[in-house]
Amino acid sequence: MKKLKEKIKSINYKYFISELLIVVVGILIAVSLNSWREDNIDRNREQFYLKSLKTDFEQTLNSLTEINNQNLESRTAVQRMIAVIEHPDVKHSTDSLKSFFRNLFGFNRFVPASGTYKEIISSGSLQILTNDELRIALSSWEDKITRNRQLEEVMFWQYHLINIPYLNKHIARSDFNEDYRQPGEIRKYKTDFKKLITDTEFENILFNRAGALEETNEYMVIMIEHVRHIINLIDEDIAD
Repeated sequence: MKKLKEKIKSINYKYFISELLIVVVGILIAVSLNSWREDNIDRNREQFYLKSLKTDFEQTLNSLTEINNQNLESRTAVQRMIAVIEHPDVKHSTDSLKSFFRNLFGFNRFVPASGTYKEIISSGSLQILTNDELRIALSSWEDKITRNRQLEEVMFWQYHLINIPYLNKHIARSDFNEDYRQPGEIRKYKTDFKKLITDTEFENILFNRAGALEETNEYMVIMIEHVRHIINLIDEDIAD
């Protein structure tokens, strides 16, 4: 016991403590460097994702804007045709009626550019993005796509189950394909526009089309604003 006490007394505590501090500081530095490296990797990944997301959402914005403009043209054509039906005393030339018809029933599905978005969501990398508002906006994007698809389905089935069968029965497509007709060609079938604008079924089709376009366009405006918001948030976080 006496020898143990003498050995303890002989220990150089200052040297021991300094060595211990060196070890502790070394560990802390190593941990800090490792944390810095991981954070640097995350920030580089974040910048890569941000730039890729911006490209995707700019393409998505262009697609949304194009479809929305087409829908607005279609809605205008529908409104004009309804006005023709509601005011039979006002005469319209065949050419003006044909111009309305060209934009009445078009249909285009919205397909977002979502490669980077899907990768971020599926890989659980959303947390790499440091902007809370951006993460929230991205998290709600899929819900908006789903809602738009639901509205598109209404227009899709209207188009294929109601509009197309009716048009095939009552419209001579050659009236709208002048480029494919031979000069001086006499056509057997022509569209009877006067009869068409007095048909109750046609009027109902137009009102249904107007309602579907109205609801779809209203929601598409919401989507466009959401995409613009996402792009603005991305721009704020992209490093110069």
